[in-house]
Amino acid sequence: QIIKALQDKEALIVDISFNFGGYDAAGLTIASYFTDTSRLAYQIQVFQQGQFYDESPLYVRPAKGARFTKPVYLLMTDISRSAAETFAMQMKAIPQVKLVGMPTLGILSDMLGKSIGPFYTTSSNRRYVAPDGKVYEVSGVIPDIPLQVFAANNAFNSHKNAVSQLANMVEKNEVALKGF
Repeated sequence: QIIKALQDKEALIVDISFNFGGYDAAGLTIASYFTDTSRLAYQIQVFQQGQFYDESPLYVRPAKGARFTKPVYLLMTDISRSAAETFAMQMKAIPQVKLVGMPTLGILSDMLGKSIGPFYTTSSNRRYVAPDGKVYEVSGVIPDIPLQVFAANNAFNSHKNAVSQLANMVEKNEVALKGF
């Protein structure tokens, strides 16, 4: 219903700038409303016996019903982490989507939990490899369009100002999109 209600809009801004993650499947469901074609988002690889092995490719597949295939701008920051980062990778696979803001935190791998006596620890045992071969663990997902979203010297207004600046750039057609 949300996507149907937005069909008359020329572009959308999706804001994950203050998103701590959650479930990869939820992001995949949301991303499915922005494509008409199945697209490879990333290859999941698992670390076993000293090396990485391909586990499964992850595709963004079109949702049934209404979809929004006009320009989309995904606003993200270094607060965007975990499943928000895999969502950014899923959206990056869609040609009319541009990532805007700052690199994500860089902690998108699943964690393998282990008990060591009375202690419990986790370690990263998977990686997500983008179609171009890039791995965003540690570096974070890099925006197509850099934009300061949260500024220490203006903590209360910087997010609002960044959203307004992006909306103005979109409205004035100052942001070039792939394929448009």
